[in-house]
Amino acid sequence: MRFEHQHPHHQAEPTAAPALTDEELQGWFAGRLPEGLFTGAPTITGDRDEILVVGEIPDVELAADTGDSARATARAARVERFRADTKQARIAVARDAERLFGRTISWGARCGT
Repeated sequence: MRFEHQHPHHQAEPTAAPALTDEELQGWFAGRLPEGLFTGAPTITGDRDEILVVGEIPDVELAADTGDSARATARAARVERFRADTKQARIAVARDAERLFGRTISWGARCGT
């Protein structure tokens, strides 16, 4: 059996995460996100520290004469429901992405914009 000991000051440097373009990130997330999570393809942007995933979710259905304040409240509630309902799926994707890319994953949702 072979045993190697590395002195703490001589340990190998961790390998850098692959530097992907926003388009390549878009492709990775398109293949990894659960179908139907967003109503279309999300916008994926990244910098050296963070990847931001923002997608559109279904708008609320309200009567045509519903006021702006009530509409805004309904949309905010829809976003909160989305966050709660999709939390576990988003965490699973974020863990994989953070491990692969070495960056924090942040999520956003647009409703009715």
